[in-house]
Amino acid sequence: MNPLKKRRIEIGKSLQQVADEVGVSSRQGVSLWELGIAAPRAGYIAKLAKSLRLPIDEVIQHISDARHQKLIEDVKEPVAA
Repeated sequence: MNPLKKRRIEIGKSLQQVADEVGVSSRQGVSLWELGIAAPRAGYIAKLAKSLRLPIDEVIQHISDARHQKLIEDVKEPVAA
């Protein structure tokens, strides 16, 4: 499980709660961050860290790791001819 999602669940917050606290319009944005499909804009990172009660550098590392893993998975997928 992605560390951001794990942390969110540990502290008992829903995707919508985090989205509201960060100031994004839907929980889908937070889900995409957790999955490594998208990364939050710089202005959201401090708010995300506060919402998840994590240091900013830890949040940035988790985002980077998730994006890296997603890229590896995408590269490994067979290319349609």
